[in-house]
Amino acid sequence: MKTNHVRITGACLLLGLFCAGCSLAESADSDSGASASNLANFRIETDQAVYQPTSENFIEIAYTLINNTDQTLYITGPNAHLLSRMSKRVGDEWVLAFQYPILDRLAFPLQLESGESHTQQLRIPLPAGEFNAWEIEDEAIEGIFRIQEQIYSRWDQETVSGDLLPEEQRASNTFEIRR
Repeated sequence: MKTNHVRITGACLLLGLFCAGCSLAESADSDSGASASNLANFRIETDQAVYQPTSENFIEIAYTLINNTDQTLYITGPNAHLLSRMSKRVGDEWVLAFQYPILDRLAFPLQLESGESHTQQLRIPLPAGEFNAWEIEDEAIEGIFRIQEQIYSRWDQETVSGDLLPEEQRASNTFEIRR
């Protein structure tokens, strides 16, 4: 009789642990799904659809980071600029076109609270050959581009790292550069 009681108790305990584990897994799945869909409410928008060089031979792009998620996001970038990179569409792929030299990362990223936005102004010199931040030849400057930032959903100041958002979520709308 005592042996059966131990077996039944053991079976109940295992069943209880199994059910608790299933409940935790479902909870984690639903939480991560809510967070992922909520993070889609972050966007980067440029102020124009088409840019041309100024009379001083610069491309000037204003863009706004808009946080309509329900959490704080963290944006890092080189030196005083938030811009991590600008990519050009070549066929079906995005190719690195411009990137500020990354000497060091900001020790303290920009915190973009829920409901906040931040506008950044870029002034990129032309031609490409005279400024080493261009990754493409001067003749290839025309085309469709997008800006990409280093945006994190979580930031750990001790390790100076965090959870980077997926690439497509960190990209602006597309825009054109004409010469």
